[in-house]
Amino acid sequence: MASALLRANAPARADSSAHSRSVREWKDIWLAASELYRQANNHQASTRLEQAARLAGEDNDCQYLPLLNLRARIRMRQGHSNLAWHWIQQGLAIKPDSSSLLYTAGLLALEQKDLNQAEHYFAHASRISKVSTRAPVYLAHVHWLQGRAVEAFEEYRELVRTRKEDELLRSRLLLAAGSITADHYLPDLAADLTEYLQWPNIDTTPLRPMVQSLLHHQLQATDSVTVEWLADNTLLQAALQHLLLADGGLENLLTQLRSSILTSCTTSLAIPQALLALVINIGWQTRLNEGAWAESSRETGLLQSLELLCLKLIQLDAGDANSKDHNDQQRAIAAVTALFLMYRPLARSSLGEALITASIDTSHWPAGLHQRVQDELQEQQALQEQIPAIPSFAPVTDTVSCRVQAQYNQHPYPRWNDAGTWQVSSYPDTLRHHFSRSLRDWYPERDHQPLRMLVAGCGTGRHALRLARFFTPLAITAVDLSHQALAWGRWQAEYQNQPIDWQQGDLLDIANLGQTFDVIECSGVLHHMDNPLAGLKALANVLESGGLIKIALYSRSARRHISALREQLRPLPSTDTALRKLRAHLLQQGQESHWNRILTSPDFYSLSACRDLLCHEQEWVFDIAAIDSWLDQANLDWVGMLAPDQNSPQRQWLGQRAGDLSPAEWATIEQQQPDLFAGMYQFYARKR
Repeated sequence: MASALLRANAPARADSSAHSRSVREWKDIWLAASELYRQANNHQASTRLEQAARLAGEDNDCQYLPLLNLRARIRMRQGHSNLAWHWIQQGLAIKPDSSSLLYTAGLLALEQKDLNQAEHYFAHASRISKVSTRAPVYLAHVHWLQGRAVEAFEEYRELVRTRKEDELLRSRLLLAAGSITADHYLPDLAADLTEYLQWPNIDTTPLRPMVQSLLHHQLQATDSVTVEWLADNTLLQAALQHLLLADGGLENLLTQLRSSILTSCTTSLAIPQALLALVINIGWQTRLNEGAWAESSRETGLLQSLELLCLKLIQLDAGDANSKDHNDQQRAIAAVTALFLMYRPLARSSLGEALITASIDTSHWPAGLHQRVQDELQEQQALQEQIPAIPSFAPVTDTVSCRVQAQYNQHPYPRWNDAGTWQVSSYPDTLRHHFSRSLRDWYPERDHQPLRMLVAGCGTGRHALRLARFFTPLAITAVDLSHQALAWGRWQAEYQNQPIDWQQGDLLDIANLGQTFDVIECSGVLHHMDNPLAGLKALANVLESGGLIKIALYSRSARRHISALREQLRPLPSTDTALRKLRAHLLQQGQESHWNRILTSPDFYSLSACRDLLCHEQEWVFDIAAIDSWLDQANLDWVGMLAPDQNSPQRQWLGQRAGDLSPAEWATIEQQQPDLFAGMYQFYARKR
């Protein structure tokens, strides 16, 4: 295939001056062109890319392999795949075992979605050298794209052993792991997962299905599951601390375990050393799920007594820090706090404020407990400091908007600590890749002028942070109703040094910002407004002509079970206590009930996410077949849908790529697969 393209498209002329150039001169040209190419990639500057192409030249007499490889990279970046193939083949004719040229060939085949060809080139480059290029990483990625997730995961496992600090490699491993469960217990896999869960600054959520399945197999293979056995289970301890568990069986086991520990330790106000790490790690899990687990009335009474006792001990400790009972009081405060944290995050109790006000020194507490308490206290203080610094562009007056604002101030959603890791890329290039038919003429980038993007209804800011980190260049404004949610995003953005403009207000009043945008992303927001069309029109009015808007909406078909439950629940629960009782009731129904689909949703397993999933103040559902006419009322045209099945990225739908299908075609598919859009319709439209 490639050679046929080359014969038709090879450059016809040669630079006569090339005959006199030395290797040193070729190298100088390569160095200068490489710098321009680097600048073009870093700043998405098309003029830099053109300058790099001109400097690299196009004569056929060049024998310098690095320059030939660079020419191929430049042409691939410009979309001239035929010319890119020409330079690759010219280089391989000189040196057939050039790992760098084979690697570039693999990238080009991958760009053209020829997975078999990409696999061939990456495998060849990997056999020559596993370290000179990233071919082994991309070979595993191709296997994942081919639907060979287990094979890809095993390849990533092997690569990670020698490249432990490679963040992109880690993210690819997690992506491959996301659709895999274990069919029996594997000790070496459990050891690896324990290590992966403790990776810093990366979202390990995709490991959840594999971790939970391993734990189930391990429990089934154990004759006697004791408190001590659970305390010594390293995978369970790592999962409790770092991963929001979303499994009804594990939750039931752990709630019983927690109750037993609370009962046995309350009388003595002391925690046995063998159980201390387990108690602290259950506290970490409670922080992740926001205190979602069920509790009996007896446990609630014990907690209230413990909280009052701890507050009293804090007052006594603050009153006479040099008394002979000071150390005993410190130990008691630490033990009571650890027991209390198994049930409640500090932010949702009066205990946190008391610890801050009394300036309790926790440095002598057990290390894990000290870290757990300090992390949450510092988080509380940081978030409260953020709120006054967030500007508001208009007061929220719409009745429904006020109710939604109150919900997210009480339960900010989603809770997260890391935006994940991925390869930095061009936002326009990425969209043209998804929608090559409808966006082939969309070139909004301007040299040295980033795309102006609005994240409309940004919540706690995770998506805005992901866009800022992994797409360049973007000038992002993030808007939300909730001060509390915005405080989380703004705090995380400061930590990551991402310059996002955070604004508080109602999307109905977005014109008050006095700005227009090249792109708007509005995911999971419009269906929570009193009048979704009014919200869409308000956004369309601040979108530049020809600009794009991404919209994510609930599907009536995929949402039917939740819609039925919401009707039964009215009035909808909204307090922590009521949400805990609702979750306990649904879990008691078990996996055999008609609510089973709800129990399999990860959002069911934390308070804020459960309320957003089942008990939102306002909710609409949509039919994809009617989206075209809905968009038309806002002067928008359909562009395309993102593939709903992310675990099969190369899957064909009605014989076409996902991005090329119309709303009517998606409606036909959804009739056959009613749960296909459980993750919402996610599509793009373009302003006329």
